[in-house]
Amino acid sequence: MNKLRIKLNDAVCIILIAIGVFLRSAYYLQDQSLWLDEAYVAREIDVKSFQEILTFRFFLKEQPRSPIFFQALSKLFTVVFGNHDWALRLTPFLCSLANLGLFFLLLRRMFSSPIMLLALGLFVLNPVLSYYGSELKPYSSDITAMLILYHVFFLMRDRQYTIGWVRLFSLIVVLMIFFSIPSILIIGGIFLTILAPACYRKNFVLIHKMGIPILLVLGATVLNYINLFRPMMASTYIHDMWAGSFLPLENGIIASMKWIISANVNIFWDLLKIQPPLIGFILFGFGIGHLSRTKGKNICLLFLSPLMIAFLAACLNKYPYKERMLLFLVPILCLFVSAGIVAVAGLSKRYGKILLVILSAVALFNPLVSSWQFLVDPPQKEENRLIMQIIKNRFQDGDKFFFNNSAQYTVHYYLNSLIFTKKFLKSLSVTSIGQSYYELKMYKIGDIILEYQGKPFMPFRTATYVNSNGHFMGYFEKLKDAPHKRRMHEKMDPKDLPQGRVWLILSHIHNGPKDFIIRHFDIFGKRLEVYRANGAELYLYDFKK
Repeated sequence: MNKLRIKLNDAVCIILIAIGVFLRSAYYLQDQSLWLDEAYVAREIDVKSFQEILTFRFFLKEQPRSPIFFQALSKLFTVVFGNHDWALRLTPFLCSLANLGLFFLLLRRMFSSPIMLLALGLFVLNPVLSYYGSELKPYSSDITAMLILYHVFFLMRDRQYTIGWVRLFSLIVVLMIFFSIPSILIIGGIFLTILAPACYRKNFVLIHKMGIPILLVLGATVLNYINLFRPMMASTYIHDMWAGSFLPLENGIIASMKWIISANVNIFWDLLKIQPPLIGFILFGFGIGHLSRTKGKNICLLFLSPLMIAFLAACLNKYPYKERMLLFLVPILCLFVSAGIVAVAGLSKRYGKILLVILSAVALFNPLVSSWQFLVDPPQKEENRLIMQIIKNRFQDGDKFFFNNSAQYTVHYYLNSLIFTKKFLKSLSVTSIGQSYYELKMYKIGDIILEYQGKPFMPFRTATYVNSNGHFMGYFEKLKDAPHKRRMHEKMDPKDLPQGRVWLILSHIHNGPKDFIIRHFDIFGKRLEVYRANGAELYLYDFKK
């Protein structure tokens, strides 16, 4: 009977995994255009060599940074398959598929039905995981790193921490640190799980064995922190973007308590799509108690410690406790919520099965509905690739470019990957600045309406894109030169604007600044054509001499 039940559970799990593969593949095969948050990652990967990636070279100083092994793997796929959007996204996509199998194997190692089925169901149907499985960001790979670390830890523990397995563990933890930023939180939890009982039992042999892994982890963490995470935390732009992700001690005790409650409750909506999230929070609490009783405090600490360390880091203003930055915790949340459902159902012998069905339905309903909506009407950000393809088809010698500040990364990336091929360059008389080198003058305009002497204006400046035989060489702006930093307003001198055919690319911009720019372009030039796509617009003007 038990063998039959195990086979039945495995069959259900295989069906769930197949559903997960279908959901993630369906979204990946949409092959949507890169949007702002992906474009700066793509540009970093595109312009750098493997050596530059592995030596922590970053060209976009003010943008969030991706782990170097994530960049290197993504770069490898573009070298093998070509510089395409789908090739760049292969890393998160393959990681999202691998996560299904890795999570199933982890559950199968430690849990039986119904915890295993519930946790896997929550994981499979999670629309957030499906979405980030097709976005050029390292969030899916963060989960992969976490699951790999757990598997290696259990294998090492099962083999009594032999020297060979400790060395393998040391190698893998170092690799994962450079593959995933939050992996250090998982590694910290693993060391805590190993060393706390060892210290209590005075197991100095095990403590000594862990010495080398700890030293290697500390060295890799310091190197990663100095070159990757510290510059991000020092960036005002990134810190503002993470506003609300840290404990607001400066606002007083009441505000801090509100943040603690809100942050820890809302993650069950942000990460698991459980509605209301308070139910997820309560089930999570019951799950802690259930796993502590059934699997032991040490195993409960193993899975709970990454969340605790992430929360402590947020309280110390060192790690953002918010949404996608916590996506690596999804398997852990699924596990504890599922254990909580079983624990609550077990409180009543008479109505236990009914409670199990009701609570499971509550936990799975919104993920199921959201996954269906993602499948039928997938979220679309900005169709920048379509806009740039139109430019490629309609571009003429002497054409000028205007683009807003937030569109710069997609413009740069698609100029290099889509437009400035060797064949295309040969067909144009783009200004040559040396053998096989070409430059294209462009104009970057701001995203925000400013004021000067009480009158609104939009700043813009010239920028030069340098290319060599289809390979991006550099992008230069004149930041302080007055002639190159102008103000666009109704009474400006038309001579300050480029003459002839001008393309205006607008993407990821609010309606107010967008309308301001279009209105002033209509004043100084004749609108010839308009192309509108999801989240992006393209205008062709004639600025007569």
